[in-house]
Amino acid sequence: MPMADPDPQPVFDENFVKGATFTEPSAEERARRPGRRERLRARRTARRYRAEADPARGSRTAVVQVIAGVLALLAISTALWWFNRPEPITALRPPAGGPPAPAAGDPFAGSPAARYATGDEGITLPVPEALNGLSAAQLGLAYEQIKKMLVAGALDTNTVFGGKNDTFRALVDPAQLPDLKRDLDNPAAKGARAWVTTFAPGSAVQVGTAIKVHGASSARPARRQGRNGVLVKTDHNFVYAVREKPGSQQVLRVVQRWANEYFVYRDGATVKVWITRADSAAAPTSCQYGDALIHPDFTASGQGGQTTDPYNLSKPIDTAAGCQTALRT
Repeated sequence: MPMADPDPQPVFDENFVKGATFTEPSAEERARRPGRRERLRARRTARRYRAEADPARGSRTAVVQVIAGVLALLAISTALWWFNRPEPITALRPPAGGPPAPAAGDPFAGSPAARYATGDEGITLPVPEALNGLSAAQLGLAYEQIKKMLVAGALDTNTVFGGKNDTFRALVDPAQLPDLKRDLDNPAAKGARAWVTTFAPGSAVQVGTAIKVHGASSARPARRQGRNGVLVKTDHNFVYAVREKPGSQQVLRVVQRWANEYFVYRDGATVKVWITRADSAAAPTSCQYGDALIHPDFTASGQGGQTTDPYNLSKPIDTAAGCQTALRT
């Protein structure tokens, strides 16, 4: 039995042949040019086929479209940021014309101190974390001790306006106290300024009860005299509102800056806090006295020398600068 042809050949009948006959266009048809609409359609078709035949061209078009989209989003984001941007921080830049004069009703209004915390709430210390052989609990106790010392030396009114430093003295390590005792026994001694803040007797009366405080602190591993421990640095402004004497109308803000260093270490089971450095600066104060007491300058005449912004905590205290004129208080 013969096998069927696996590839049968097509059979063309007479009608198919007639229908497939090519008819040459007439001269009139050849002379007729396509209209504008046909030309545009032809160009679009040609461009489409070129794009399909050139994948790289299509990808380049896609990339351009993506870039354009990104640029558009950036432009929108920039516009939204511009209209919703926060006001610039001006805490360290004196306002034009200077701040308004302090008033007894609100002595800190118009100054950076108005945004400071009140009292010991403004004293910041690091979050206790285990460091260099001391546990978080041990450092927590040390930080609390440091805060108490700052409060006793710069916020206790008996110390600041009364010239007494018993509270601060009781917080100092007994082994270090003999080194400080000579200064603390005589608040007017030059060395006393390193440990406590005290206004000269009869030089100022506190206005209200608030003392404004602001600052920062840090802690890092350290080694001192063969002992491992933690070096704690504190840097704070204490702002006092004072008048020269009871009944005086003039009110003055005095800015006292404290930059201290403490070495915290273990002595057996006991945690020790040792004062290793204490720098301070006050403004506006009179420079004609050679003691360690604060003598507020109510004359507003300035003390000559370089100008300084006592609210600027970004620079270290220049202990060799001598008398300076405060830009603002």
